[in-house]
Amino acid sequence: MELAPDGFRRLVELADELVAIVDESGRILYVNETTERVLGYHRRELVDKVGFDFVHPDDVADVAADFLEVLKAPGTRRQRDVRARDAEGTWRWLELVQTNRTDDPVVAGVVVSCRDVTKRKLATEFLAHQALHDPLTGLPNRVLLLDRLMQSLARAPRDERAVAVVFLDLDGFKAINDEHGHPAGDALLTAVATRLRTSLRAADTVARYGGDEFVIVAEIHPAASAVLIDRVHGVFNRPFGDAGLAFDITASGGLMIAVEGDPEELLRIADGAMYRAKANGGGHIEVALQSQ
Repeated sequence: MELAPDGFRRLVELADELVAIVDESGRILYVNETTERVLGYHRRELVDKVGFDFVHPDDVADVAADFLEVLKAPGTRRQRDVRARDAEGTWRWLELVQTNRTDDPVVAGVVVSCRDVTKRKLATEFLAHQALHDPLTGLPNRVLLLDRLMQSLARAPRDERAVAVVFLDLDGFKAINDEHGHPAGDALLTAVATRLRTSLRAADTVARYGGDEFVIVAEIHPAASAVLIDRVHGVFNRPFGDAGLAFDITASGGLMIAVEGDPEELLRIADGAMYRAKANGGGHIEVALQSQ
């Protein structure tokens, strides 16, 4: 049964979804009340505007490509999740469906229907972040570390660089935990993580490997290992904490430099060098050879 224009309008006005009609150039012809309410715009701020102007710059190309596909034939439909800017300038995630209804005299355009999926997207992103990061320090965990290390090993030879892996273990951390309790130990780990992250380059990876162990992955020129070692030593050249409770600690480390190899094996070699540093008094970094 064909809807009269007024019947169609009443139907979409009552819809829970955001509904808009755009012409073949992408110009907005109509939006329903839900669109106004969710995005915070008045209808006059949307009608006659180009819909793509409200789409996130990183999503525009995909949305435009879908739109061109939809225009090829009536009934064609495309769906994807995109970010759209609301009246406050916030990017909201929308599940956007474009459907060609140019053959329908009541519509005579492309129907764009959307559901606000911002909460779902943020929850998904949070869970994905949690799966790849240490909950205490926010640093990458072992899973993300191995992925970053594999990427570095693939990229470094093309850039005529080597991959440096530094395996660190805090000296005397167990004694601090035993004497001052786990909250103090957790605060120390967080402080070390923060200082490591801010002392190294943005392109370097600093990961928490477990317990009081940290791993650094850096793409460097082979002759620049001394600079990296100095940066790491600089992290521990002043106490952590405040006047109320400060810890003057050191770290033992193992440095492995390679241009190729298995990530797990490189970590094992760097770990072995770290244990040699600890056995030789701690507080310094031992350089390993790949044959070790």
